[in-house]
Amino acid sequence: MPAALAVSTISEPAICPVAVFAVLPVATGTPGATYAAFLSSPEGPGRASGTLWVNTRGGAFSVPFTGREVTNAPYTAALDPIVFTLPEAGALDNVFVSQLDDPTPGPCRIYNTWVPGITTHMRDDLRDRLHGAIPAAPVPIAALRIDDPDAACRSGDSSAMTALAVPPRNGPIHDPGRVFVRVRLAADSSVLDARVSHSEAVMNNLAALDATRESIFITQTRACRPQSADYTFIVIFQ
Repeated sequence: MPAALAVSTISEPAICPVAVFAVLPVATGTPGATYAAFLSSPEGPGRASGTLWVNTRGGAFSVPFTGREVTNAPYTAALDPIVFTLPEAGALDNVFVSQLDDPTPGPCRIYNTWVPGITTHMRDDLRDRLHGAIPAAPVPIAALRIDDPDAACRSGDSSAMTALAVPPRNGPIHDPGRVFVRVRLAADSSVLDARVSHSEAVMNNLAALDATRESIFITQTRACRPQSADYTFIVIFQ
């Protein structure tokens, strides 16, 4: 990977541009829950070693990985899944890279967090490629429970953000303006509630709410754990 991924271990953790861009469930027939995580970087393809931080409804876990292929959009480079098993079945809240051991050791400030909605909206052809890269008989890495996430977290906090903004499909074209939608996000980043807080195009309010519910968001993270949050999403009609 490029030298631009350098991480400081003295001051605030640097943003490590190595992200988890997809996580897929893997059927193994064994106890617990098995998943395959895939890494990407805007810096281009390469290899990386480090640790994933995995948040579930039942707790936080770490997953070490070594010498894994890192791809980049449009994900035509080699795919090298990190297959890991959690000790018990449970829904994932989010997954991100918390530590890089190589190319440059150091903690990673949260750069890009995978949330379930990202995989839900994945293109069918990409999903098929990812499934095809998972070994038929994988040897999963056992995820390690993090007993004290507050003490273990070195990645800092991150604010809520939009992962995928779906444009409105309907709405009067003669009523341009912005519609401000207040979104309530759950810990898994799903939309609990969406309400118009302010509108410059009231005839488009319903279309703005529809676009909001189809979009993908990432909730705020505090001490490496996702929390429910309020977030303002702006839908623009031109």
